[in-house]
Amino acid sequence: MKKTSLILLCLSALSLTACGTTSSVSSSSESTSETSSLDTSTSTEGTKEETNQALENALEALKIGFQAKVSYKVSQYNSATDRVVTNFAKEVILKNDNAGKVYGERALSFRADGALKNSSDPFQYFYDDDKGHFYQETLTYDNQIIADYRKTGDSYFDSLFSNPFELLDSNNFYYVEANKRFFLSEGASRTIASWFGTDMTNYTNLYLNDNAYFTLEGDKFASFTMEFDTKKSATGLDEILAFNIDFVQTGEEVNYTHTSPLQDDGEDRTELVNAFAALKDKSYTMEYILTPDEMRLASPIHQIYYFDGTNIFIDKIAENSVKGLTTDDELLLASQDGNMTSYTYGNNLAFNQVDSPLSGFKAVDYLPKLDSISPLFFKKSQDKYVVDQRNVLSVYNELQPLFANADYLTKANLVKDGVVQKDSKDIYFSLQSLLSNSAEISIVDNLPQIKLTYINDSMGFGGEETITIKFKNVGSTSLPEEVQNKIGE
Repeated sequence: MKKTSLILLCLSALSLTACGTTSSVSSSSESTSETSSLDTSTSTEGTKEETNQALENALEALKIGFQAKVSYKVSQYNSATDRVVTNFAKEVILKNDNAGKVYGERALSFRADGALKNSSDPFQYFYDDDKGHFYQETLTYDNQIIADYRKTGDSYFDSLFSNPFELLDSNNFYYVEANKRFFLSEGASRTIASWFGTDMTNYTNLYLNDNAYFTLEGDKFASFTMEFDTKKSATGLDEILAFNIDFVQTGEEVNYTHTSPLQDDGEDRTELVNAFAALKDKSYTMEYILTPDEMRLASPIHQIYYFDGTNIFIDKIAENSVKGLTTDDELLLASQDGNMTSYTYGNNLAFNQVDSPLSGFKAVDYLPKLDSISPLFFKKSQDKYVVDQRNVLSVYNELQPLFANADYLTKANLVKDGVVQKDSKDIYFSLQSLLSNSAEISIVDNLPQIKLTYINDSMGFGGEETITIKFKNVGSTSLPEEVQNKIGE
């Protein structure tokens, strides 16, 4: 159930609505004879053959892949107003070739004149593996590429990204020589628009009247347009719905890029590297504080980690309480092989061994992996080092202790040259990390001070919550005396 919730949560944020296209597209072949076949009666026989071949070539290219800019507008007009009520735009890449399947998407915006703006934002890509499951390519904290299934689970690529043009053939079109347009039936047209994320449910009574059509440039589709009839809204305004696709590339010409490791940009990160190194192989005290937003959708957390270089004591400070031994405080003691055994302080005033799903790791696995994180993720911004938002998930977990946020353990395969390798890499994650929003580090007294934020959308309000992590007593931390006295009792 948790995995299913994760998939729905993350994919709904992307507005990926490519499911359920098969039956609607198939129904387009049941349209009337007037609109279900290629009509070239106004052309010569030679022109008919050329037109039909151009259509076949254009369709074949679409089935291989496309890069397209999509816009959807619902506008209301009267003599005194010209007001856009609803609009969205995005750019989409879909391709299926010998290298596999890929879907990419990025948001677009409108200029004041209603035209689309170009975007320099990167595409968010999804790929399929050899079992048909889809994944994202993500960088790990140490700058390796993995096939990341944290947002997708075991879902199949074709369940969301099956090509909406796959079931079309030339019989679905009729051609009008006068305006060089290839018209498509209404059912298939609505299905195509729905695949791209439009909501047509409120406009089932708005007719197309043969106003859904493709245009050709050479033997490639240049655009697809749906022009609906005007209707009166409940407020008496004229309401107009329009959907448009501009094809940037189709067929083998469609290009996409795989993720690459971050490259050294020459920026001086010595201060950050030295702050990370100051904690390596040293004892220290670490304070972890989670501050909820005003809605308090999460419980506040205050923990003090005492790491003596071998063992870890976690003082869990409840609200309105003070430091010191209390119920549920955690003690991790290292055995001879270095693996940690977990104990919890109980009502019997003793540490009791517990079978925790997070038991059995080395001490370094429970603590922030600062000395292993690639400094290339961070860029200096005024007095802080910040992580680009697209890479926050790569480092979010490793910047904080394992016990604070690890709800799931999983494996992700490495990706090399766009091919998923079967050697796997352990990762852990939680809903908090999937909704991570920002990560930044300040250097205070030559030590890192970490600030993380994430969006808590558990109640649909989307409140931002903050985590701060501070270090002190580097090289001089020992377990509290009252804890040492309890060990062995």
